Amino acid sequence: MASVAALPKPPFCIGFAAESEKVLEYARAKRLRKGIPMLIANDVSQAMGKSTNQITIITDEEELSFPEKEKLQVAEEIVQSLARHLDKLNL
Repeated sequence: MASVAALPKPPFCIGFAAESEKVLEYARAKRLRKGIPMLIANDVSQAMGKSTNQITIITDEEELSFPEKEKLQVAEEIVQSLARHLDKLNL
C-alpha cells in the first residue's frame, strides 16, 4: 500500500486496520506510515464471527466513529464517506 501511495500520481488509496488493542492509536499511525488519505479502523476482537461491526473512518480532516451496525450497513457508511471525500477533492 505504501509503495502505491508513494507513486507520482497515486490512485486514491484506502487502508484497513483490524486491531485488537489501542485501535485508534495504531490506526492513526498506520495511516501516516502508509501515506494514505483514508483508513477504516475496527476492533477485530469485537467483530470476528459477528454480523455487526463498529468502525472509525480516519482522514487528515476528521475521524468519524460509527455505532455498531450490521456489516452491510457498515459497508454503506464506508462507501458514502468515500464518495463525500472524493467529492471534496473533485475526483
